Amino acid sequence: MTTLIPPFLVNLVVLRLEVPMLTKADEIGEICISSIGCGSGYFGLIGKSEQAFKVIPLDKEGRPVGNHTYVKTGLLGFCNESGSVFVSGTVAGLIPVGTRHHNSEDLRATVLAVELPASCTDSESPYSR
Repeated sequence: MTTLIPPFLVNLVVLRLEVPMLTKADEIGEICISSIGCGSGYFGLIGKSEQAFKVIPLDKEGRPVGNHTYVKTGLLGFCNESGSVFVSGTVAGLIPVGTRHHNSEDLRATVLAVELPASCTDSESPYSR
């Protein structure tokens, strides 16, 4: 999904985490922006600059979309059908498990919600809360 934010003339796209392909409406991905006010790279770090500052979105056939390069923001979010942008977290807060990425706060809440067996809840147990 692509959105144009008029006041600052910023192009915004939401891309999948694995490959720089556009997401569908309401699908979470990394928010990337293109603007004259964006940085262009890290001083002296060409490889890292290419990864973060020169992202070219691809359509579902794998072709480049438009003629802009985008900067990764590190933010997770999505665009809805009307083009509104919603931020839902950060890429740094994700933990890869197999081929999926899980939000670290979700994993923490799940672990805390699991009731431990009675044998693990005594005060001498390393598993006690």
